[in-house]
Amino acid sequence: MGRLVQLTDLHLGETAGEWLRGCPVFANFRRVWQAALALMPDWILITGDVSDQGGKASYELFHSVIEGSTVPVFVMYGNHDWGQCWRLPPVLALGRWHLLCLDSATGSVELATARSHLKRHIHHPTLLALHHHPMAIKEPGLLWLNQLRLENGAELMALAGKFPQVRGIVFGHTHRCFAATMGHYQLLGTPATGFQEWQGRCGFRVIDLRDDGTLCTEVRGV
Repeated sequence: MGRLVQLTDLHLGETAGEWLRGCPVFANFRRVWQAALALMPDWILITGDVSDQGGKASYELFHSVIEGSTVPVFVMYGNHDWGQCWRLPPVLALGRWHLLCLDSATGSVELATARSHLKRHIHHPTLLALHHHPMAIKEPGLLWLNQLRLENGAELMALAGKFPQVRGIVFGHTHRCFAATMGHYQLLGTPATGFQEWQGRCGFRVIDLRDDGTLCTEVRGV
């Protein structure tokens, strides 16, 4: 079994002491990072919006925390990330599992690449990861988020439904917790690392990837 920890939506500012929307985002990131490491993960996945405005100093703050980590850290783009040169492979092998990283920074994902990989690797349980939420939100106070969801989210969910090796789609962007079952896979939204918007706390997700091809997951608050 392998343990993957997902952090998302750090929204770091230009200085360590900068507060955004009433939250000390850099201090929150450091607290969440330490809480994540305490769980002894095999991998850490950060699903975008590392920076709030895309400034160079915010990424320097980010690297000051993660550099020297003995745990592999995979960083994806969010819609707030600009000017970076991350070259994350689209497919990562996590033991017998595959992690398929879909770049949604422009608001949509490349479905042909995902389809091609899923066709070639039907015997590997697979987790799809992206920044944007693919589904519509029905909570009355959050309907405005539907304008910001993945443009081809319905197509992505339909694609996942055609391949039984897909066990989950994990994302951030909404700053909130979400969990639903769609046939043979789960939709998993994770609260923000930088903002205390989930039960008054920052959050992150723990995903245990079991050898039998099933996953067990929970959200932790800090």
